[in-house]
Amino acid sequence: MKEEELRECAVCDICNEKIGSGGNINFYRVNVKSYVFNLNEMQRQDGLAMFLGSPALARVMGSDEDMAKLTDENTITVCADCITAPVLLTALSEDL
Repeated sequence: MKEEELRECAVCDICNEKIGSGGNINFYRVNVKSYVFNLNEMQRQDGLAMFLGSPALARVMGSDEDMAKLTDENTITVCADCITAPVLLTALSEDL
């Protein structure tokens, strides 16, 4: 990790303290992704599986579209002291 990128993640997103201030120099970058099912594609694939009589055959013959679409993506920095703390990641990632 280069200096500029390190400066961007110098503060823990949970406790808002500088990384390493508690004596532990380890930290984590956590990528939180939120997805939503693509119901139209799921129904199409299921219908093809029923028509062909085999989900495996439908997987090969189908359009290979995404069954879920990415709706949001956030990367958070967590210090070694907070990594074991119980945190609701969805609430934390929405604040960033």
